[in-house]
Amino acid sequence: AATLFPDAYGQVFFSLGVCFGTMFAYGSYNKTRQPLICNAFLIGIIDFIFSLIAGFGVWGGIGYLQKMNNVAYTQSSSVGLIFIAMPAAAVQSGNAGYLGLLMFTLWISGIDSAVGFVEGFVTNIVDATKLKRW
Repeated sequence: AATLFPDAYGQVFFSLGVCFGTMFAYGSYNKTRQPLICNAFLIGIIDFIFSLIAGFGVWGGIGYLQKMNNVAYTQSSSVGLIFIAMPAAAVQSGNAGYLGLLMFTLWISGIDSAVGFVEGFVTNIVDATKLKRW
């Protein structure tokens, strides 16, 4: 439990792509004199809130499975959480109708990092080759 908050903050910085030039990539599509600080803070805060909601959803599902003595609570990989633990929690709780929403939320929280990393890479290619920005 002592490493929970540092791990959570690390995930937020990872998903923002702080060291990968993601904010530079997002900023390069703005006008020259547009203020960027407000936009960067807004992106960071929204990402933090979404990660917090996704974390509560996952830990709530895992806690429920553990309380119900379902062996699916031992899943720790992303694939195991999405395709084994969360469906098991939804079915066991009788709320299988929420499974689609929950899986969509977990899927979005999983790809938010990848989108930022690809954006930084693509922006560098576009800037280097002078291609048009759509």
